[in-house]
Amino acid sequence: MVLRASHTPLNFGDFERALGFSIGFDSMFDRLLGNSTQHVTNNQGFPPYNIRKDGDFKYFIEMAVAGLSEEDLEVELKESVLQIRSKQSTEDEANYVHRGIAKRTFERAFTLSDDIVV
Repeated sequence: MVLRASHTPLNFGDFERALGFSIGFDSMFDRLLGNSTQHVTNNQGFPPYNIRKDGDFKYFIEMAVAGLSEEDLEVELKESVLQIRSKQSTEDEANYVHRGIAKRTFERAFTLSDDIVV
């Protein structure tokens, strides 16, 4: 009788991509991955964003939302999840001769550490 065992190898690339959606867990991931979180690959979704760390305890989320104003964005914190979404605009399209910047609707969610203050 021959028994065959197989396992799926752990792919750290998939794990590191998920780090872009979590804020404030740096020290935990640094310990788990041996500080390899410096080469996290970005998700291919819209809108593109950066998570910038300023000092030990301050983070900034920068999003490229061309064509949207602050009033077009909705930000909500619910159960340690920061959600940023665009509101549907009722702007009159007839005023544009050419519209090269699309106003796409989107929703992004970021899981925050319990000790993060927004």
